[in-house]
Amino acid sequence: RPVNEHALVQGKKTRFESVVDHRDNKDLSYWIEKHNRYTSLEAAAMLRGNLTGDVTPRLFGAPDEQRMWLNRLYWKVPFRNFIFFIYLYFLRLGFLDGRAGFQKAFLRTGFVLFFIELKKQEGLRTGHDPEAIWPTRGKPHPLVSRSLLQKQADRSRVSQGRMVSGGRSFKKGRS
Repeated sequence: RPVNEHALVQGKKTRFESVVDHRDNKDLSYWIEKHNRYTSLEAAAMLRGNLTGDVTPRLFGAPDEQRMWLNRLYWKVPFRNFIFFIYLYFLRLGFLDGRAGFQKAFLRTGFVLFFIELKKQEGLRTGHDPEAIWPTRGKPHPLVSRSLLQKQADRSRVSQGRMVSGGRSFKKGRS
């Protein structure tokens, strides 16, 4: 799946013994830009009939399998945005965060999910996948650009229809 990807691990898994402190202090504009990309990718996956990616949806499976099972069910339920708002705001205790909890629940249901539906409808009408616009990135640090991991990522982009040139990427056939 190009969005909300999950690592598919073959072999032994382990857990962190300490807490991972994730500090995401980006502003609302960044959040909207990121979710505009995500909604395009999600709508495109739906249009191609690949809502769950390589994960087999199972109600009683691993956590990622359960999420994909619920995701597949979600798109079949009437009033899904309202139900998901109730889930986020009340069942996940978003109301305890006051205004911020309400805003997050509203944005997730009123912006993200609604935009996925709009972009899917547009794709059906036009016959084209929604375009995900990626931000321009700077060149990687010289040590990173020479690393094996960066070279593998560059090869992966080329094989997925993206060309890499001087630290910038662009789609094949486009200038």
